[in-house]
Order: sequence, then structure tokens, then C-alpha cells
Amino acid sequence: MAKPQEALDSIWSKYRKSLNDLSVALDENDALKTNQSDLEVDWTTPSDIITLEQSVEAKLAANGIE
Repeated sequence: MAKPQEALDSIWSKYRKSLNDLSVALDENDALKTNQSDLEVDWTTPSDIITLEQSVEAKLAANGIE
């Protein structure tokens, strides 16, 4: 079993990667919107993604992280 600090460091590392991946995805979406404004693209967030976001937000709130 990992030591508490190692476990926490691992969680921070995964969180850092997730935030970085999200940042890159948002940049890519902005670029697509700018470069392809004449195309008809549905930019609506899929319902399963909204549900997942709500689940993550609830877990963060339950742990005092907002």
C-alpha cells in the first residue's frame, strides 16, 4: 500500500493531467469554432458528459473541494 503522501501525490498528478487534457480540448474546440464557423456543427454538450461532470462536482463538494 502506498504511503499517504505518495497516494496524494498520485491523485494530484492525475488531476493535473486531467486539467491539462481539458485545457487542450477547449483550445481545440475554440480553434474548430473559429476555423469552421460556416459549417453546421452541434456544439451542445452530450447528456452523458453533463451527468459525468455533475457526478465529479458532487464528489468534489462532498470532499470540501470547490
